[in-house]
Amino acid sequence: MLYDVAVTQIHGWKYQIEADSEVDAHIKAAQYFDNADDGVTGVCTACSVLNTSFDAIPVKTQQNLSVKMLEVLEKLRFTGEFIRYDGGFWSWAGVELKPLYNGGRYMGDAPVWHCDVKTLRALQKRGLVKLDEVAKICILVN
Repeated sequence: MLYDVAVTQIHGWKYQIEADSEVDAHIKAAQYFDNADDGVTGVCTACSVLNTSFDAIPVKTQQNLSVKMLEVLEKLRFTGEFIRYDGGFWSWAGVELKPLYNGGRYMGDAPVWHCDVKTLRALQKRGLVKLDEVAKICILVN
């Protein structure tokens, strides 16, 4: 399967690699990044991979995804899971909360970043997340 790889260190690089799994994609991305013979040069050193983040996304999962869907997937990769807050807001545990007002009336607190359940349902339909609305939790599918 083809993966888009984003590498972040002091600078950012993007390239594609062929791999059998997401774990294999991360391993190959790190090997490629630390090997000047493969074409990635500059700040790369033998230890550069230790201070570098790699994100490998299967190319097929990027098709037919909105900007919000891609943002949700990125947040899930970073945080691990979403939970449902009162009011129907989905975000990660421990997210900063802010007061929510409607016409000057305090309605409670809401996460500073959140997504709608419809976005999570659309991602579940595509097989990218596992959404449990009863347990109020959403995780990535590997």
